[in-house]
Amino acid sequence: PLATFRGNNGPLCAGEEGLFYILASGSSTITYSLNGSYSSIITPERPGIVRVTLPNLQTDMTLTLLSIEKNGCIQTYSGVSSTLTVYPLPTAGITGNNDPVCEGSDAEFYLTGTPDAVVIYSTDGGVSTSMVTLDNSGTATVTVSNAMDNVTLSLLSVTDNAAKCSLTLTV
Repeated sequence: PLATFRGNNGPLCAGEEGLFYILASGSSTITYSLNGSYSSIITPERPGIVRVTLPNLQTDMTLTLLSIEKNGCIQTYSGVSSTLTVYPLPTAGITGNNDPVCEGSDAEFYLTGTPDAVVIYSTDGGVSTSMVTLDNSGTATVTVSNAMDNVTLSLLSVTDNAAKCSLTLTV
């Protein structure tokens, strides 16, 4: 009996479903571990690709094949593994502002979050949006020029372009 990896669906963003694909002999029993802990046995009914599904992943996950058994014959494996990389979701938040400001002065909002992430925000309740990129230390300043009334900054989403992960923020 034989079992080999056919890949996985990584890299992923935290909270997504991870999939490992194993090509296996039919009517066999595959034993594997996840992140070094004994985990499970799967039994494909016919030869082909077996899918191992892991919902809501938050960290990297490594599936290691331990053995395959068919009709009393056992093939053991050592060092045969596949790793799913899971990137954390980006973050963004408002850490302060220059309140109070006089009418006609600039209102400033100070943001922090994932370095180099793009933050989509609104100052008019979501009617129109703008974006700002956090610097490599994860900070940015949003300036509303010539503020004539109270200004509320709403963060709508944040995207980490390097990891291709994004998060919708609650307004």
